[in-house]
Amino acid sequence: MEDAINAYCEKFNSEIKVYDGEIEDVPLSPGEKKYFYYKSNDPKFGEFLVDIHIIRANGEEVCFKQDLTVKLMDGDFINIGMLAC
Repeated sequence: MEDAINAYCEKFNSEIKVYDGEIEDVPLSPGEKKYFYYKSNDPKFGEFLVDIHIIRANGEEVCFKQDLTVKLMDGDFINIGMLAC
């Protein structure tokens, strides 16, 4: 997964890094690991929080939290989306 995210960042001139819970309106419980900071190097887009999920070829959706060691499988699709709430 880490290689896929790095390739995405290189292609789209962006940065993705793990979220640490520092935003008051989006707290994390102790030990909780989820969400990522997404930063476009194009200033008109800025920086915001995203959640990243893997959609398997069989339709299963995997929320891998911040475990970048997760192995992707043939046919996987990576969904990077802004937080909805």
